[in-house]
Amino acid sequence: MDLFNKLLEYYNFDLNKYKEYISEPDLSKLSLPSLDNPSFNSIINKLKELASSNEKVLIYGDYDVDGLTSTAIIYLTMKKLNKLCGYFIPSRYIDGYGLTADKVKYFHDLNYKYIICVDNGISCYKEIELAKSLGIEVIIIDHHEIIGDIPKTDYIFHHHIYKFVDYEVSAASLSLYVSYYLLNKTFDPYFVFLAGIGVLSDVMPLVSNNLILLKQAYKNYLKYNFLNISSLINQKEFTYDSLSFNLISTLNAPGRVETEMISTIKACKFLIEKDDINQIRSLSKYLIDINNKKKVLINESQIDEKYSMSSSHSYSFVISGLTGINGLVCSRLLNKYNQPVLVCTSDYKDDSNYVCSIRSPSGYNLLDFINKNKKNMVSFGGHENACGFTIKKSMYFQIATNFTSEMESQFLKNKNSNDSNNYIEISLDDLNIKNYQILESFEPFGNLHEKPNFMIKVNKSILKTSEKFIKATSINGGEVVLFSPNLSLLNNESNIVTFYGNINKNTFNNKETIQLVATSFK
Repeated sequence: MDLFNKLLEYYNFDLNKYKEYISEPDLSKLSLPSLDNPSFNSIINKLKELASSNEKVLIYGDYDVDGLTSTAIIYLTMKKLNKLCGYFIPSRYIDGYGLTADKVKYFHDLNYKYIICVDNGISCYKEIELAKSLGIEVIIIDHHEIIGDIPKTDYIFHHHIYKFVDYEVSAASLSLYVSYYLLNKTFDPYFVFLAGIGVLSDVMPLVSNNLILLKQAYKNYLKYNFLNISSLINQKEFTYDSLSFNLISTLNAPGRVETEMISTIKACKFLIEKDDINQIRSLSKYLIDINNKKKVLINESQIDEKYSMSSSHSYSFVISGLTGINGLVCSRLLNKYNQPVLVCTSDYKDDSNYVCSIRSPSGYNLLDFINKNKKNMVSFGGHENACGFTIKKSMYFQIATNFTSEMESQFLKNKNSNDSNNYIEISLDDLNIKNYQILESFEPFGNLHEKPNFMIKVNKSILKTSEKFIKATSINGGEVVLFSPNLSLLNNESNIVTFYGNINKNTFNNKETIQLVATSFK
């Protein structure tokens, strides 16, 4: 069977479904909230009213990319309506996630009468009560799980409340829909790009609206070559992976490794000052430097072996370093093991706590684990395949044990969709440009449409080994490479080595090499 048909089988596609998935994006096919809904209509009317008023309005965002893009969309939309708002991005380490009582009081003292919470707010019941008591009206545009009482404000835009879609969406996409109505049913190309980035960065399922927005974001960048974005992306080698590993990774860095809020505010400013060349040069260099710092901190983080727990279907670790990198380490370990992973780090503000991240492949629901264990958590939040929470350090082994049990239970309930042996077997000679182009035709990859896993069997006699890598090369130049290998595993009688990983294109000195970048072998 050729690679194309193997991929159809892998994704359970027939030709019609394949053509539908790869079809050109069409914004007219987006499912949108309706102005016929009185609550949504009141939000749009209130924002239009604020745009023509002298009231001080603050946009309160979040330090991850979805929060940054949401803030930029609403800020620039209001600017198009000739309204200059303030904007604030909290520090993960000083302020924590979401609107806080201290910040409510701070902005009250600055005479702000309205706060627009984007990518946060739905869990800020007490903080919004405080704001109301101080004469501040809060508007919420949020997509996080509703756990507990809904805040008492007349202005909440949340997809679970409005039910115009039946899947998870990013806050940036919700902000885009608000912008669309504020701008007389017009989609600004840059705002669509930002919304698509929010889809990818927050690991939203690649279906319907989410898929359309991500594909349109890709097209818009190629068409408009936004000055600020191109300072972080090499357009000549632009791919969907460029969005994840260059743009999103760099924008996320300040919120992860810098404790001062000025860093996250600068990251947002980079998205807002999209046409100011001097600002772009200064801010892009700033962001790249911080991203390089982040890479160093990730590599320097250490796993505390005495707290490690593993089972057939999950892994739990305690690591050193800033709490902002544990989600990245968690994602890296997820890629390595393709199993649910829990990673905990000492809380920057309270050493008696662990700040924890959990990540899983599709087919698991981490929110089920959160809901069953929230009584033992200081705080929590997230989505089906990516969550975060804080616990007392004394609760670690109990939480890790419960995580193991829950992931085992979910695996058994949904065994087929969570089969860790779900690989496409190919040969070393299949690593060529033609097959890579076939693989690319199935893009974009993401939640519910993950990049496919491959396996290649190689005769041990053609392997080249060193302490840094194991490599095998075909006559046509295709490569299998595994970095930082455990060479002792090669010391057995078997002549066949099976590698597992993803296929990538490596360009070096203008030479393209198709590689299976292995994550494991046996």
